[in-house]
Amino acid sequence: MFQCRLAIVLILAAALPAAADTIVSVTGTNAFGETNLNYVSWTQTGGFSNVSIAADLFVSSGTVPTNAYLTTQVGAGTTVAQQVAATSLSISNTVPALTTLFTGLTLNPGTYYLVINPTGPNAGNLEWQALNNPAVVVTANGVTLNPQGAFFGVVPAYPPSAAFGGKGNRFAFSVAGTLGIFGVPALSTGAMVVTGVLLLLSGLLLVRKYARA
Repeated sequence: MFQCRLAIVLILAAALPAAADTIVSVTGTNAFGETNLNYVSWTQTGGFSNVSIAADLFVSSGTVPTNAYLTTQVGAGTTVAQQVAATSLSISNTVPALTTLFTGLTLNPGTYYLVINPTGPNAGNLEWQALNNPAVVVTANGVTLNPQGAFFGVVPAYPPSAAFGGKGNRFAFSVAGTLGIFGVPALSTGAMVVTGVLLLLSGLLLVRKYARA
């Protein structure tokens, strides 16, 4: 009876969702807020599921409608064909804070660009927190943080297609998810231990069963 109860507990524990792992995180001491159209980018050799993406955004005053795009390309020739996700939100906090932009994404191996585009008459009031160099960068295995970019000028109809230039200071942002290929989560160390214990326990139960027969 004890073994059966233990097996049930272990099965329930194994069924619990895995905690999100950091894919890429950029933090540090605040330097200044950058307005205009900007992007950050990273490359991952593995796939991740249940991905959430946040950026450190704030406004100097008022409320600023803001569009965020996640694409696999930026610059000339970029269209919605390279778009992974897009969202619209309004930013009104006057203190820098991580603002969640996307959740529940599945990102296969590749290079990704997070583009932030403030809109409306107060677009210049939105700021993406830029950090003093060097920023604190944390990446998962197989993940590389790429250079960031900025655009100054008339924003094109599809913002990710702008002719971005280089940007020296890192922008604060965070990407987290569950390691897995093509959306299938990989077993964590804890899950593998639980699986091993379950297999061992099943074997012991079978041995006892046949020993009594």
